[in-house]
Amino acid sequence: MKIKILFVFIFTVIFLGCNDNIIYREFINLGNSWSLNKKARFTIDKTFFNIDNEYDIYIHLRNNNEYQYNNIFLIGSIKDSINIIEKDTLEYTMADSEGRWLGKGFLSLKESKLWWKSNFRFPEVNTLTFEIQQATRKNGSQYQDKELKGIIDIGVSLEISK
Repeated sequence: MKIKILFVFIFTVIFLGCNDNIIYREFINLGNSWSLNKKARFTIDKTFFNIDNEYDIYIHLRNNNEYQYNNIFLIGSIKDSINIIEKDTLEYTMADSEGRWLGKGFLSLKESKLWWKSNFRFPEVNTLTFEIQQATRKNGSQYQDKELKGIIDIGVSLEISK
């Protein structure tokens, strides 16, 4: 277990780098799979953002070779304490046509930085909640997968737009 924690720490340090534009970045560990019923929730206090600035919002996914698909479907919501401010259905490519992962990393663990919003202005609120849930299903099926194997972590980051 200590080796796994050390590995995740080293991986995060390598890929976080020295980007001064990042004002918030957080991950949730999902174990070995992401349940259809589990929404990833990130609550961000207004001290992290300035309503006068514009921000780019990214979703980060860490996957391993157990992930079965070359893409992923997500539903992302930005909420204040009462209202849904934004809600999007998102599709991202995770692997090329040869099946090679597009994310960065080494061995079988890859991290994908997926663009969600660009030049986004936050409303004047005390806190915001980002909710992300998976909505991936097999081709030809009307039902979503109950468990997405191979999705290890999900994260959100906010960066000041350039």
